[in-house]
Amino acid sequence: EAARGEITPVYAIATPRPVVGIIGVGGGKQVAGARAAGAASILAIDINPTLLRWVTGDDAERNGGLFLAPEIEIREGDGRSLVRAERERFDVLVMHAIDTYAATAAGAYALSENFLYSVEAFEDYWRALRPNGVMSISRWLFYPPRENLRLFATALRALEQLGAADPLAHLAV
Repeated sequence: EAARGEITPVYAIATPRPVVGIIGVGGGKQVAGARAAGAASILAIDINPTLLRWVTGDDAERNGGLFLAPEIEIREGDGRSLVRAERERFDVLVMHAIDTYAATAAGAYALSENFLYSVEAFEDYWRALRPNGVMSISRWLFYPPRENLRLFATALRALEQLGAADPLAHLAV
């Protein structure tokens, strides 16, 4: 989408020339979206070193050097930990479908906690945002819709625990 100059919806409500953090960069769709939106800087985080080597090396010619722009900083590691430790605050924080569909659909996470989606993680994310910052998260859509409902309830609980006067005023589905 960004290759055609289309702007990802989160950037329509974000500050112009936003400072962007992306947890789980994958093949680069969110990086392309941030670049198309004119991001001032992008912190691109992924836990998979092989993927990061691929998008900046073997695939760099095919992806048009997407990850090699001067405004992009690439970091390998756990997204939540790196966002929490970052001194820079973000106008936009993005985490889109970073779990594989196959693993999620098979129930691979049913008996384990994914620490990217805990109440404490959401508290870390809110603290990493600038005053008018926005976070965009997407999950795989299942029927019945269990993942999105859980995500919403977790984010709501985090806002309540942080003392937001009207937590629902800060969320959109």
